[in-house]
Amino acid sequence: MWVFEWTGEQFLPAVQNAAQVYQHVHRYIYISEFLKGKRVLDIAAGDGSGSNILAGTAASVVGIVADTRIADRASERYKKPNLEFISGLVDNIPVDYAFDAVVFFDVDDYEAELSGVKRFLKRDGLFIISVACRDENGAEDLRKLLMRDFTTAQIFAQGVSGVSMIEPMVSKVDSIFKHIVMTREDANEFRPVPAGSRVPSQLIAIAANSTLTMPGLGSIFTDQQNELLRGKEKTIEELLESKAYQAKAMRWFESQLAERRESLASLQEAFAWHTGQIKSLTKTRDYLESEISHFRNTVASHEQALRWRADQVSELEKAVDQLKRDMDKLCVRLLELDAIKASTGWKFVLRARSIRNRMLPEGTVRHRLYRRIIRFAKSRAGV
Repeated sequence: MWVFEWTGEQFLPAVQNAAQVYQHVHRYIYISEFLKGKRVLDIAAGDGSGSNILAGTAASVVGIVADTRIADRASERYKKPNLEFISGLVDNIPVDYAFDAVVFFDVDDYEAELSGVKRFLKRDGLFIISVACRDENGAEDLRKLLMRDFTTAQIFAQGVSGVSMIEPMVSKVDSIFKHIVMTREDANEFRPVPAGSRVPSQLIAIAANSTLTMPGLGSIFTDQQNELLRGKEKTIEELLESKAYQAKAMRWFESQLAERRESLASLQEAFAWHTGQIKSLTKTRDYLESEISHFRNTVASHEQALRWRADQVSELEKAVDQLKRDMDKLCVRLLELDAIKASTGWKFVLRARSIRNRMLPEGTVRHRLYRRIIRFAKSRAGV
């Protein structure tokens, strides 16, 4: 039985998913048995923890990481003479020599990536890949894809399940486990099913252009201290406590919400009353605006009338001034007339007219003849 001592520094501490950690470490430990004494290239090495595991059995390991910062950190953490880390994309990394094995784990689009990594591999080298299992045909699809470039391929299934493990307390050889798989049809019934009928979460494939000689045994990875599971249980307890606190807070919020609803109902009632008041005030405002408009029109009309009256007054004042001037002239003429009437000449004229009226009374032929003679004389004189 292979025992792996987990120090806590051999995987990214930020990863809290126990199943993800178990499968990651288990894959590297399992394939390390096939890579003894080989020169290995670990593509997409992550934080370098898997490459460190492989370096425990391989002759040399080169791990490719995302950037120089991760490469420097991995080189400082995992110090082994046969372990090296380089950074960059696979397509940009030169190949100085071919490797005995290429490891490519956690591949997303393996159909696109497969052809690009073969250039790193020796003619009879091993290509080891792990991908997520898409469906029940995932293993066969992966095998067919690998057989395009390799003459042989073996597929392994990997997954994390709830298990009860029974093994001898003392054994001189590794224990051979009998695998029993159960599925629950409903809440009260269990029945056994064939082991091959399960759909694993991950598929591991080992392909080569030579004959593969590998043991047919599987592998069980056990977290002896159950550190991640205990951490998960602690997290669950914290979540339950948080849920209880949140339930209490939710009840308080519900009571607050009920109060807010009552306040809202009161505010809605007040709002409806104010809305009615606003409508009433709006009608009053419209009426007042119409009255103001009417008054403005009236004022404008009165102003126009006042301007007309002012023009009339101005004209009358001018007429009065002219009348005053005419009256002054008339007074002068009256004074002159009085002076004429008081003169001897005027008295002679009056006596002459009196004699004329007696001799030429109006309506007589003599009076008409006299008028004609006077008109003729005036016309001749230009009067």
